[in-house]
Amino acid sequence: MGYSIRELSNEDNEKWDLFIFKSDKTLLYHSWKYKLLLERFLNLKSRYLCLFDKNDNIKSAIPLFCFNSPEGMIINSLPFYGSHGGVLEFDGNEKYKKAILSKYIEIIDNENIISATLISNPFDKGNFFLKDNLSYDYIDQRIGQIVDLPKNISAEKLEDEIFQMCHYKTRNMIRKSMKYGFDFIVDNSDKSWNFLKKTHNENILNINGIPKPDNFFSLIKEIFTPTIDYDIWVAKKNEEFCASMLIFKFNKTIEYFTPVIDLKYRNEQPLSGLIFNAMKNASEKGFKFWNWGGTWLNQDGVYRFKSRWGTKDFPYYYYTTLKNKEVLNLSKEEILSKFPYFYVISFNELNENY
Repeated sequence: MGYSIRELSNEDNEKWDLFIFKSDKTLLYHSWKYKLLLERFLNLKSRYLCLFDKNDNIKSAIPLFCFNSPEGMIINSLPFYGSHGGVLEFDGNEKYKKAILSKYIEIIDNENIISATLISNPFDKGNFFLKDNLSYDYIDQRIGQIVDLPKNISAEKLEDEIFQMCHYKTRNMIRKSMKYGFDFIVDNSDKSWNFLKKTHNENILNINGIPKPDNFFSLIKEIFTPTIDYDIWVAKKNEEFCASMLIFKFNKTIEYFTPVIDLKYRNEQPLSGLIFNAMKNASEKGFKFWNWGGTWLNQDGVYRFKSRWGTKDFPYYYYTTLKNKEVLNLSKEEILSKFPYFYVISFNELNENY
């Protein structure tokens, strides 16, 4: 057969990195440190299925987390807001892709599963492999919105290049932020972290959302290295924090992760200035992509805001196999309470909607 399949162990971290960096389109969510973050935050052991060749090199993989409940198991690849997992393989070897997917199917067929969901990478061209090779019950779509950052542009021309990528309304927002005299800087200090956490909580509650908890941000500080893995960009005026933005830096992609704003400065557009300056910096440092993250199909305003920064659309999908139909009788609130941070089924499919 020439290969073996087993779960990733802590001793395999270097092999995992060699595998992941074979492609310039793997994301933060595929990194070893993000795996550690989810393990610590969810208090769960990961189950990363890996196919090793005869030289013990990883050739394909499906990163998994499993949540055990009294009713059964939920499997995600991967859990938590906006994460991606899916089938990873970078040499175009269909045999290795099918072999690792078969192992996943074997697991969901033989364990006490409620639901299992694979979430594809937006960079997966066409997303046809899972559609053609996985027997799933439900499919849920998101739109990945990604900017191709300018490459090989002189510093003198870079600002204008980014400016021209943007819609004229976004250019006006950037100009407005400059007019109000903000200082746009990187500040990874504790004071900056405190502003980010506090303001994130206020901003998300203001729109009736669910904020990321404080300990999630504390774990980021413990596991990731400032400047190398992440930066907090801040907009200040007279030494007061007005807005900030947590970005991650992995492989060739910047992840736009957590933007926050003091609402009294909203009309002065400090976040637009932050994004513009961070994009310039990312291009200068050789990053290729700016990932805005996923957008729901019904989020017209969010989609429009991101698209006006010159994004391209990269659809990706949640492929769900539902083994226990009783879950359809639960309410949205019950699912969020019973299976925190895991995707179980699209809320649109619940019986309460019919």
